[in-house]
Amino acid sequence: MSEGGYSLRIATADDADFLTDMLVAAVNWDPAREAVSRDRVLCLSVERANRARRLYAAEGFTTVGSGPDSDTMIMVLSGR
Repeated sequence: MSEGGYSLRIATADDADFLTDMLVAAVNWDPAREAVSRDRVLCLSVERANRARRLYAAEGFTTVGSGPDSDTMIMVLSGR
């Protein structure tokens, strides 16, 4: 553990369930959005300069987070 009280490491396959749960919790953070279960969400990160971003939006992905050069987009699969 570092002096700051935390440590960082590269995620492994063993972390998949935890990371999935954290993603679903983040998606469900917005009370205006209908809550979803962990098996009903697709998530991707796409650079804003990527022309495919418009395709993702047209297919139903919505932006839920933004970084300096990219956006995190999700698609809720309910009813699909």
